[in-house]
Order: sequence, then structure tokens, then C-alpha cells
Amino acid sequence: MAMMSQIRRSGFMLGLSFVLIGACTRDTTPAGEKLARSRCGACHEFPDPGLLDKKTWVNGVLPQMAPRVGVQASTLAQTMAQSPYMPVLAGSVSTDDWSRIVGYFRDHAPDSLPYQSLPAEPQIDPAFIRVTPFAAGIQSSGIITLLKVDSTHERIFVGEAGSNTLRMFDWHQRLLSTIRLASPPTDLLVEDERVLVLESGILDPNDEPRGSLLEYSFVGHDSLQLRGTLIDSLFRPVFVKRVQLGEPGQSEFVICEFGNNRGRLAVYA
Repeated sequence: MAMMSQIRRSGFMLGLSFVLIGACTRDTTPAGEKLARSRCGACHEFPDPGLLDKKTWVNGVLPQMAPRVGVQASTLAQTMAQSPYMPVLAGSVSTDDWSRIVGYFRDHAPDSLPYQSLPAEPQIDPAFIRVTPFAAGIQSSGIITLLKVDSTHERIFVGEAGSNTLRMFDWHQRLLSTIRLASPPTDLLVEDERVLVLESGILDPNDEPRGSLLEYSFVGHDSLQLRGTLIDSLFRPVFVKRVQLGEPGQSEFVICEFGNNRGRLAVYA
């Protein structure tokens, strides 16, 4: 009987040990945090709630993120405002799970962010910098979208939105020519006797394929003439570079198309 009692006590202690171990190793992470880490960290690095204050999370960031994780719109206005090109996370988040995610960020975000102090205050316009107009007497919208230097031919190209112009200056900042474009220019390549100009189509974020890469030829030293369109239907392009990815002697264009929901990095032969 003593032996049986000892066995029972040993079995009881062993079972209790498993219970205690299970309790110590059980995941106690709140459901809202689990969901936030798995859903909000699926497409990008998980954002800590402390990065923003409560108001910004609840009224700004999270409403913008909801349709991107598949949360159903609650009003007709929200449904109509959603872009058909918006990428949506595979496996939609239910309304209840989204409420838990919102609650997690709301409960763990600070009411306000702490004051940010710089280690050193910047010096405005130090003595060795002299601010002057780039070219006197030229009216400008001030929205500069392109600035390129052609050191081989000693030219400077300046493009701007507002007026949709591309200006060419000489090395001494004297205006050589002005070209009116269909949309703001964002990049430019100078190749031998031609200039390739990247036009954005619409400068503000959008999904319309209205950007293009245009070819201009030099007429003399101080003028450009349109020859044609090399590539069209681009989604708000902002950068172009010629590269060689295939056979020697054949080159392609790598174009960064920022778009909005349909942005892409593409190669064109």
C-alpha cells in the first residue's frame, strides 16, 4: 500500500509539473497584438504603436489601412472612395478582428508624442553661402521637378510643374531655350545629339497611364525639337536610366513608375 501511495504521489507531482510547465510556456500575447503583428506586418515592417499618437492612429492611419487588409466598407461613401486598383491583403480581416487591431493601437499609443529636440540647432544661411536667383528675370512657379547637368556640352536643364516647362541654360546660367510640355518633366537623359525627356502625365499620386518618354533632337546648340514618343502609357514615371541587360549592343530603359496603387519598376526594350 505504501508503494501504491508513493506511485500515486509521483504521478500527481508529474502531472502537476506538466501543468506548471504548460502554464509557463503558454503564449499570453493579447489577441489584438497577435493580429496586428500578423496582419500589419504582412506587407511591411510591423509599426510600433508608440510611433504615433492615438488620434493619428485612429483617425488617420488605420482608416487608410482598413481597405488594404480587406475590411469591408461600412458606408456607401467609403465604398465609392476605394480605388479599384488598390492592392488588398490575401485573406481579408473580419470586422471583429479589425476592431481588436484598432483597440491594440489605440490602447498602446501615447496621447501625444514627446517633444523632439535636436542635438544641435541648424545654422540658417551661414556666412559662406550666398543665396541668389539661378537666373534673373525669369518667371517661375517654383515647383522644380527636374534638375540635370550635361557636363559634356556644358548645359543645365531645369524642369518645373505649374507651367510644365523645360528650360535649357548654358554653363553661365544664361537661358538658351524654353519648351512647353504636356505635363511636368521628372527626368532627362542626354544622348549624343538627342535628349530624352520623361513626362509624369499627372504629377499628383494617380493610377492613370498618362506618362511618357519623349525624344528631342538638338537644333544647333541652343534649341530642341520634338521628334516623337518612345514610350507611352506610363504610371506617373519619376526616373529613367538606360541599361544593358541582354545582348551586347542592345540596351533597355529602366523606368520607375510611382503611380499610386499601380506603381511599378519596369524594363522597356
